[in-house]
Amino acid sequence: MFGVCSDKRPKKSEVEIEKDKLNTLKPKLEKSSDSHEKENLQSKIRETENHIRELENKDKPNNSNKSEQPKTEYGKLFLVGAVILSATILISEFATTASSKFLNYFQPSQDAFVIELLEKKQRILSGKTILDEFACGGTGLHASTGPIFNPHNSACIVGGSSSGSAWVVTENLVPWALGHDTGDSIRRPASYCGIVGFKPSYGLISRSGVIPMASSLDTVGILAQKTQDIKSVFAIISQKDPHDLLTTATKNKILSHQKNKVAVVAGIEKYLPSELSDLYHVSIKKLEKLGYTIEKITIPKKIREHLQITYLILCSSELVSHLNSLQGITYGIKENINVNHKRSKHLGEIVKQRLLIGAYFLENQDTNNTAPPAANFNHSFSGLPIGFINDLPVSININSNYGKDKRVLKIAEELEKEINFSPNE
Repeated sequence: MFGVCSDKRPKKSEVEIEKDKLNTLKPKLEKSSDSHEKENLQSKIRETENHIRELENKDKPNNSNKSEQPKTEYGKLFLVGAVILSATILISEFATTASSKFLNYFQPSQDAFVIELLEKKQRILSGKTILDEFACGGTGLHASTGPIFNPHNSACIVGGSSSGSAWVVTENLVPWALGHDTGDSIRRPASYCGIVGFKPSYGLISRSGVIPMASSLDTVGILAQKTQDIKSVFAIISQKDPHDLLTTATKNKILSHQKNKVAVVAGIEKYLPSELSDLYHVSIKKLEKLGYTIEKITIPKKIREHLQITYLILCSSELVSHLNSLQGITYGIKENINVNHKRSKHLGEIVKQRLLIGAYFLENQDTNNTAPPAANFNHSFSGLPIGFINDLPVSININSNYGKDKRVLKIAEELEKEINFSPNE
């Protein structure tokens, strides 16, 4: 039987109504023993909590001084890649799933360090994007929510793992996005989509609050329409973090009298289709026009032949270690079933494949050999679009010695202006 409220009683606000709803749902979740019912209740609780935050934020007075806001063409929007990162970057306002069913409804209690830095500069989160599950795969086809495809041609892949971040930048939904690069997870989708992708030197950007894939290789990076946006964002997020001792925030000065020399791989043309080879040569000519001296180098055959398998061994082995925490106790779906069955049920095929490879190499490792420091291989890279072939964009990679990130961005920006590439051609 329901009582009748007196009309003198103060009417509840929307926030109070939602909080009452939350207080009803939480006891039900604690008492429930059915896994499907639990998932539904967790989903409703998450939606209600997000709605409460939205209502509370809407009611807050805006005391910000507009004159202090950064004057940029795009205002204050940014987007974080839903990867490990393209949903591996933690933010307390959104669930962070790494595009995996195993982390459905995982709500972080704090923000990643890069998010804190961006919010201090009045950047506002627009949303999160999907990626290949736990950053495994380079296609954009392996998110638990389903595949996404190239904005220029839906019959082609978008690339990965930071696939969602590349897609939203290409479609002009945001001017730039954060992604996560372990092998080429930013540079590959940027290249396929015709945007600029930047992987900074290892340790310049904090990984605190980023779901790891392979810690000796993981790097937070940036995807954007223009190099200038990347430079602006990089200046904000390349800061020292006491929670990530690898951060060095090196401030490299670019001197006007610095020798302008660019190395290119000798004989690379024979591996390229004729149209791509032509675009490549045009780009080299433009660099010469800008005053750069071109020097041809060779990469030893041993390195070329073993680079891919070396990466796979390192990356897959570290993934095994990192994902050991996914047992449904601290992280993941809590079900009263064996951990192995739970992982088999909720992890995608590409993740299982990588875990098997990593487990094999860890079991058969030679403990008498010592690997060189990973940072020696974590140089700075920038992928820059140079044209179209068959209506799909193609790009070149600009690499540098470790810590010479500003120099890479300087060369990229100069060449970008010279090429005048338009992703919407």
